[in-house]
Amino acid sequence: MNTYNADIIIVGAGMAGLMAGKILSENGLKVIIEEARDRIGGRVYTYEDDNFPEPVELGAEFIHGDLPVTFEILKEAKINYTATGGESYRFENGKLLANDFFILQWSLLEEKLSALNEDITIADFLNTHFAGEEFVELRNYIRGFVEGYDAADPKLASAFALRNEWLSKNDETSYRITGGYAKLIEYLYDNIIKHKGEIILSSPIKEVQWNDGYATVITDEQKKYSAKKIIIAVPIGVLQQSAITFYPEIPEKISAAKQIGYGDVIKILIAFKKRFWEDAGLRNLGFLFTGKSIPTWWTQHPQNSSVLTGWLAGPPAGEMKNINEDAILQNAITSLAETFQFTTAELEGLIIAKKVVNWSADKFTGGAYAYATLYTAEARKILSEPVDDIIYFAGEALFDGPAMGTVEAALSSGKEVAEKIIKMKGR
Repeated sequence: MNTYNADIIIVGAGMAGLMAGKILSENGLKVIIEEARDRIGGRVYTYEDDNFPEPVELGAEFIHGDLPVTFEILKEAKINYTATGGESYRFENGKLLANDFFILQWSLLEEKLSALNEDITIADFLNTHFAGEEFVELRNYIRGFVEGYDAADPKLASAFALRNEWLSKNDETSYRITGGYAKLIEYLYDNIIKHKGEIILSSPIKEVQWNDGYATVITDEQKKYSAKKIIIAVPIGVLQQSAITFYPEIPEKISAAKQIGYGDVIKILIAFKKRFWEDAGLRNLGFLFTGKSIPTWWTQHPQNSSVLTGWLAGPPAGEMKNINEDAILQNAITSLAETFQFTTAELEGLIIAKKVVNWSADKFTGGAYAYATLYTAEARKILSEPVDDIIYFAGEALFDGPAMGTVEAALSSGKEVAEKIIKMKGR
């Protein structure tokens, strides 16, 4: 007779794993969550340091639009949030200009996307439908947007998926959680512990053995934990790298994981002695697109904060995967100094705190967040089906909808898998 440590073992204490753990433990199931890091939250990380004037988000930061699962859990937890707002600018030909180019040819782009009958990559779509010289700026803008927002490679990203994302944006408002995503993580954690769940930190799972109605996970220190079911809630990059070995093997699932796009991101956070951008007339600055090596920056508007966040995503971030953090930071400072016509030394003199996060170089993620390729829809279906009702998969990469790659996607996936297990249990 088998003895179990839990009813369910969840591998990964990111947002999908925590959400699944909350729901399962609330429904009376004994849950153990194994987390490789020394903290919970995964790619959501509200960072506190005495040198920064307030907590900063090293990972996910925004709530983009009207996202039902996120707002439902925030309401349940009585956690507040605020709209971001602010004005967008771009740096062009040595000048800071209002960022209104995007609007000019957007309707034509929508028209061509809506008429598309067969999925192709967004790069092929642009080269086919917007090949003329008059569309050079549009092509560059869309490629930059796909890389910067979706962290995607335009040569791989699905035009259908991007069409679904862009045309579904009824509410363009973005929000930040008051006090950061740490508030939501804390709420999920408290509920798991309250319902007798257990979270084990610094416990990377290297192997999963499954057979005859149960599974055993083995850590890097050869500790073993058994349960009737397990949920693999690690980033899709972990599966793509085969960082977890399965016995018996599950080649169809691993192959499917490799069909999902997984983007690179480098995030740079810098706190300054003053809000120097106001001296350039940008009192309400929200986002700034520089066209430089670190192309995107944003403020904490409407907060009166002196923190700027730099963002590099997609293939350009992947190319810097192995660059050391000091070099990345220097690159960012140089980029910002040129934009605001400072010398590098002048800008460095204003810095009071700095932090670089290279998510692609993080061994527990191997990247930032997922995007859809031409093969992702089928891959998602494969991964959404459990293995012999023993091994389940969850995570933002498995969410079917325009919010793929977001915290909303992770929460939704964790919720869906937990409810599926509860439903099966009731049969």
